[in-house]
Amino acid sequence: MSIRPEAVEGSISSEFERQADVHGARAALQTPAHRLTYEQVDRAANRVANELLARRGDASEPIPLIVAEPALMLVAALGVLKAGKFYVPVNPHFPPARIRFMLDDVAPALVLCDGVGQTAATAAGEGALNVQLEDLLSGRGAETRPATTPDPHRLAYILYTSGSTGRPKGVPQAHRNVLNNVMRHNGLNIVPEDRVTLLSADGFVGSVSNPYMALLNGASLASYSFRHDGVHGIRDWLAQERITVYYSFPSFFRQIVAAASGLPHRPGLGLRLLYLGGESVFPSDLAAARSLFPGATLAVGLNSTETGLTRLRLIAPDEQLPENVVSVGGPVPDVEVSIVDEDGRRLEDGHDGEIAVASPYTFASYWRQEGSPEYEARTVGRPAGWRVFRTGDRGYIDDRGELVHLGRRDTMVKVRGYRVELSEVESALSAIPEVEEAVVVPDTRTPEAVELVAYVVVGDRHLDGRGLHRALAAVLPEAMIPSVFVLLDALPRTENGKVDRRALPAPSTGRVEAGGGYVPPRNPVEEQVARIWSKELSAARVGVGDNFFELGGHSIMAVRVISTIRKEFGVSVPLRVVFETPTVDALAQQIVRLQVERDARSGRA
Repeated sequence: MSIRPEAVEGSISSEFERQADVHGARAALQTPAHRLTYEQVDRAANRVANELLARRGDASEPIPLIVAEPALMLVAALGVLKAGKFYVPVNPHFPPARIRFMLDDVAPALVLCDGVGQTAATAAGEGALNVQLEDLLSGRGAETRPATTPDPHRLAYILYTSGSTGRPKGVPQAHRNVLNNVMRHNGLNIVPEDRVTLLSADGFVGSVSNPYMALLNGASLASYSFRHDGVHGIRDWLAQERITVYYSFPSFFRQIVAAASGLPHRPGLGLRLLYLGGESVFPSDLAAARSLFPGATLAVGLNSTETGLTRLRLIAPDEQLPENVVSVGGPVPDVEVSIVDEDGRRLEDGHDGEIAVASPYTFASYWRQEGSPEYEARTVGRPAGWRVFRTGDRGYIDDRGELVHLGRRDTMVKVRGYRVELSEVESALSAIPEVEEAVVVPDTRTPEAVELVAYVVVGDRHLDGRGLHRALAAVLPEAMIPSVFVLLDALPRTENGKVDRRALPAPSTGRVEAGGGYVPPRNPVEEQVARIWSKELSAARVGVGDNFFELGGHSIMAVRVISTIRKEFGVSVPLRVVFETPTVDALAQQIVRLQVERDARSGRA
């Protein structure tokens, strides 16, 4: 079963209603807090839609969704679409300054929040009318389906990505674009019997095609939170939830592989498909997937926020894995991929150049940036409604007609699955009063785990790496904050005065240490935690009051840290604990508490 071709010229909400009519009693979404059937989601979304129509009418307008709970996010998104409006996902865990920018950019009259989102909206100074989603989910409001039927060309949502101008930019997509993208994804053959993972760190916020790929084909979504539940329990969860389709960034999957290292094979893992997308995939990723899930078909693809899925490759369980380069597959319907030179001229197969994507279903322009230099540089008009988007990615077409992706050709990189424009990070650093100059580059010595390195010239030598990290954390999401800060007296320059990036020192020769106020560990648990951090962060010394994230740590590193703690201390520390207690002494106290509770349960207290 797949979405019907004629449905592309319809609406997402109408297509979901068709699925709800057929599969009303089937589970649509399972989270730790909710289990909702298609009928329950449909009714709750109707309540949201009717509330919006009563307050705002049926005009197309942006409705930001500041929501942490995946079930509420799903209901809110569908409710907005049923009301003929378009939603703007806003991650409630983003810094208040970034949330404020996004809200100012769309200038909403109304915002939908859950409890966590309300706190974030208040911190960001949001003054628009807020509607609490919990009330609408619990059964208050009219459940009848609205009579509105959005036009296929009407906007469905805006997703914000990192911007090369130093500011985030919004990518709007219409209903028809999203529906066509779902059709392309159904080369994966999603059917109602499938149970599909929702593993993005930010749930529905960070994953649009994945939920619709499942829900518009009658399948069920199951949500697992790395932030709250860590990585060690996910193999059991996959079996307990009878997951058949796994989808995530490769960086998330690598943590599952690391956690499973040395453990016996887990029976009952009935995956039929494992799909890795959103960043580069390496032969080692596929080999690990084959080892953990020997009966699964493996899938890799290339997509972008602007174009959706552009290439897809399936590797059957008995097919030989690639040894050197993983192609991202052959053509998908309604998308033409070509390789062009700097002037936009098409290159022959085998030649390395920029990947250009042509389709009648690409986005029309960045939000409120029609005609801007960036937009004109990337998007070129084409007859019959087709548009060409120059992606900024490098690649070539091999002798089998498959696309090989070689990474970025400009200043955008992928960090743990997230798009990051280096110029936006540099702009944020330059806005710090003490910073005189700053350059940010990717540290690609380990291609599977790209991180950012900032080279900074500061006028106030009291400002160290921790201070720079703290300042950026107030305005940038985690993935955009450099893991290493190197303080220099001056940036190296070429003869014509430009920054000589090739002459920048290697990160290992200039890594910023914790700075002043060092207090050494005071007991064996603190010593052991400090040693684990020191190894993970490549830091010469770590004090009891040092903050893991200010020393360059991030969520993926935190996953590895709690994996090591589990092995050395015999307790499972939830990932959220590292975020809540990010110093050595505070984390050591949590470990001791967990050990006491473990011993009490076993009768050894």
